[in-house]
Amino acid sequence: MGKSLELIDVMRRRRINIACIQETRWKGMKAKMLDEFKLWYVGDQSGRGGVGIVVDKDLKNDVVDVKRVRGRIISLKLVLDKEVVNFISVYAPQAGLDESCKLQF
Repeated sequence: MGKSLELIDVMRRRRINIACIQETRWKGMKAKMLDEFKLWYVGDQSGRGGVGIVVDKDLKNDVVDVKRVRGRIISLKLVLDKEVVNFISVYAPQAGLDESCKLQF
């Protein structure tokens, strides 16, 4: 949880409202509060290559849909000033994984 709170500190200092994160190392599909920020994430059972999206306190209630696609893709839909905005966080397979894993992605 320490790295999560470090991210929140950076988001506050730099006034970042939304952050897409990769290599989360978390398993499962959940949402959780990190102070006043909300994190939606998805990760596979190996704990490698997970992704997430963090939204600040002012925008978290504007989230209308979250789609989790496998352990490496998540999308989040917000309605901002009557406009629909989609955010997508993706983590493609990297070096160290076999070629079939990369092709399957």
